[in-house]
Amino acid sequence: MALVDVEELHEAACAAGRRGYCDPRTGLTVFTRVAHLQRGRCCGNGCRHCPYGHVLVTDASKRTNAIDAPRLLRASPPSALEESDVLFFSGGKDSYLALRRHQRVLATLDGGAPRGLVLVTTFSGTDGIVGHQQVPVRWIAAQARAMRIDLLVVPLDGRSDYPAAVAHALQVLAAEHGVHARRVVFGDLHVESIRAWREAHVLPAVTAVGVVEFVYPVWLAPYEQLERELDDDGAEVFVCAQGDNLPDGARRVVKPGAVYDGALRAAIRAGWSETQLDVFGERGEFHSVVLPAGIDAAVRSEVLAALADAARDGLPCVFG
Repeated sequence: MALVDVEELHEAACAAGRRGYCDPRTGLTVFTRVAHLQRGRCCGNGCRHCPYGHVLVTDASKRTNAIDAPRLLRASPPSALEESDVLFFSGGKDSYLALRRHQRVLATLDGGAPRGLVLVTTFSGTDGIVGHQQVPVRWIAAQARAMRIDLLVVPLDGRSDYPAAVAHALQVLAAEHGVHARRVVFGDLHVESIRAWREAHVLPAVTAVGVVEFVYPVWLAPYEQLERELDDDGAEVFVCAQGDNLPDGARRVVKPGAVYDGALRAAIRAGWSETQLDVFGERGEFHSVVLPAGIDAAVRSEVLAALADAARDGLPCVFG
């Protein structure tokens, strides 16, 4: 039977709310998109109708599906919490620091309704790459799973209206999962223009779907304090991409695969002024990827190998 016939069988089964259908060629039962969405995550087995883009499949030859709509990748069983904060997570150090700070705030809340936390990552629906970091969204999924935090992934294309796409994703989160976003958390450090753009364009769009506040846990925080927090956390942090505005002389130092630690920061400070090269790369000079404790060993090996390949070949980023 032709593939189109199998897809027709699948769509008919989904329309009827069925968890499976009989494959006409093998006679085996095949899980439908309905079944996978009820489970809430990619199982890693390369299922035919996985709606999660095979993000947890380690064998690259079996990663054939794409994420074509906002999807919630659950890292733990659903909770009874109806309100949640959502934190925009790129997989890099700034959003990671914002996450850890915000988690500490949530842990100390007294009184009132308890609040959940969901990560949000936007990425290219064409190639599965997260912008700026230039890393595959499956790495972000592995980070979230290691930290046991649910992740809402939002595919974009060249025609996407970003604020509208984010608002739609939060609507999906509420309608399909009963999780209502009330606060949106960002990892911006000090660039006023980025924060102003978010509040001028994204805030009105998400306010319409119930968001009441934007939160910036690391805004204007002293770099020395953030550096201590990052070093004390114990996560591994690597440079994964160079920006177009990275000084030429810095490209041999701040390159994919370089460990972002005290030694690298000291080298940056010794070689360039703050106006030439921000030690956190906040103006887009470079970007980073974090490997939190407990990340899947196969994913960690993949990340390290990709970084090593980029460094060997003198590439400005791992992908893209």
